[in-house]
Amino acid sequence: MGVGFHNKISDKYILEIFGGYGLGNVKNSYAFKPYVLEPVELFSQRVFFQPSIGFSRENTVFSFTLRYVANNISAKDNLSYTSTFIEPVITGRVGFRNLMLIAQFGYSFRLFESYLNFSTGYEPLILSLGMHFSINRHP
Repeated sequence: MGVGFHNKISDKYILEIFGGYGLGNVKNSYAFKPYVLEPVELFSQRVFFQPSIGFSRENTVFSFTLRYVANNISAKDNLSYTSTFIEPVITGRVGFRNLMLIAQFGYSFRLFESYLNFSTGYEPLILSLGMHFSINRHP
């Protein structure tokens, strides 16, 4: 979930600033010892901030976004793993004035991490799809 601000710089160019928070959990099995699978439940929290600059025409927007992300993964036994990332992405939106489909494609660069007792990896390529809802205060 996120909130943000956007404003036209000129007739064609826009500036946007968004921030948000997400959470989730995953249940899986992990081999802590050779040939022994143990169940594990992980909880995830993600905070992001993403300024964008782009081009807008009618019901289409293309922009460059540089997102900063802090992601925390924790387990029930109080283990915690935090990483921060910089994610340059290309963003595209198409649709109606207040409701648009959004797609982002980019790459995630890990900046900092605190290490857990088990190895965690990440997929650096980003492809995300979603909806963009805008509340317009001026008709």
